[in-house]
Amino acid sequence: MKKIVLPFYFLVILLLLSIIFGYSLRFFSSNREEEMEENISLHKTGYTYISPLLKCADNQINVSKITTLKKSMQTFITKEQEQGKVEEIAVYFHNLSDDSWISINPNFKFSPASLLKVPLMIAYLKLAEYDPNILQQKLKVIPFDFQTAQQNIKPEMVVEKNKEYTIEELLQYAINYSDNQAANTLISYLDPNFINQVYTDLGLAIPGSESLENFMTVREYASFFEILYNASYLNELMSEKALEILTKSTFSSGLNSGLPENVIVAHKFGERIVGADKQLHDCGIIYMEKNPYLLCIMTKAKVGSSSDFSELERIISTITEKTYNYLNK
Repeated sequence: MKKIVLPFYFLVILLLLSIIFGYSLRFFSSNREEEMEENISLHKTGYTYISPLLKCADNQINVSKITTLKKSMQTFITKEQEQGKVEEIAVYFHNLSDDSWISINPNFKFSPASLLKVPLMIAYLKLAEYDPNILQQKLKVIPFDFQTAQQNIKPEMVVEKNKEYTIEELLQYAINYSDNQAANTLISYLDPNFINQVYTDLGLAIPGSESLENFMTVREYASFFEILYNASYLNELMSEKALEILTKSTFSSGLNSGLPENVIVAHKFGERIVGADKQLHDCGIIYMEKNPYLLCIMTKAKVGSSSDFSELERIISTITEKTYNYLNK
């Protein structure tokens, strides 16, 4: 099976997209939290998981409301750190209904690990915009040796080595079950120039280009979900498809465990043991009725004598529960 190679004109289009996306990242990264007036995004309705961005309008944000939520989060985080349960925590909350947001420890950097499966999915769905049949193209699973990247939270299901799956099936295994075998098969068949361009478009350092253990902030990663929700990089059809796939994640010990069972969450988790540290992250859009919001939590703790992630799972779950209950009031 040959790698999927793009024509020159497609790469030119991607270059233009990267310029546009770079501008949008600068807009979102401005320090709006300190301003009393915010731009309220107006969105197109009629979709299940996305809300395409139409325009912005000036409006007032209740700053005291989000400040109270931030103080509550910070108090809990400080307590957990003092008890030695966690070393570092970073949180990003974005209320998608009114554009208010909170960022705690925004400069802390983490190893995203399996979170990088989301931009991989975005890359394939970008290809599918120009050739929808590509998702039904079959690829043969290539065996990989994962000695250097063992999964501590095992996938519920994995692809079979040397068996053929459609690209859409491989994306589902990679996202829903966080199967490394499926993800690496997808990477191996993709033109390196294309995947590198997509990483550049999304404002992400290209993996392997330097020493990249802890290189991503919670805000940087959360931007992937914002562009999917706003349909500002993929088209509306593919953005909706991406978030629908993300709602089927089988990992239930992070964001999901802090929410009522009937609340839909489009999310991806990542875990990694890096040296003496263990890291666990969960990031996604929580579709609270009439008030969808984005919550991204990254955590790091010392491994100690065990690689158990239960304490970090509890911390993520508690922050999620506190946020939901606060908004539900």
